[in-house]
Amino acid sequence: MYAILCQLLLPRTAAGRYGASPVDRALDYIRLHLGEKLTIRDVADSVGLSPSHFSRLFHSATALSPYEYILLQRMDRAKTLLVTTTYSVKEIAYMVGYGNEATFTTAFSDKVGVSPRAYRKLVNYLDL
Repeated sequence: MYAILCQLLLPRTAAGRYGASPVDRALDYIRLHLGEKLTIRDVADSVGLSPSHFSRLFHSATALSPYEYILLQRMDRAKTLLVTTTYSVKEIAYMVGYGNEATFTTAFSDKVGVSPRAYRKLVNYLDL
């Protein structure tokens, strides 16, 4: 019973998922490397596919391009960090793979609809 619970609760990694599909392995790779500069070529190389074939396969399985998926994952992690930590927006930008605060703030505002600072204030206000 303990082993089954561990399998369900512990984060899955590509190494622990023998026989996982290339897309599943790519999702693991993206999660592990989200704070780094990630290119489609990097992710495709990690699963042994060409970038074009990988992109088609990924889109077919997720209905998102690899780029869009990476962007959404970065925004989700940023939202979590904004709400659960006191890191500055600049620190969070670097933690989720952006080279500077301005680029991160623009991307966050475009995807979420408010700036990172406004998001943090809004969520903190709603939690009162």
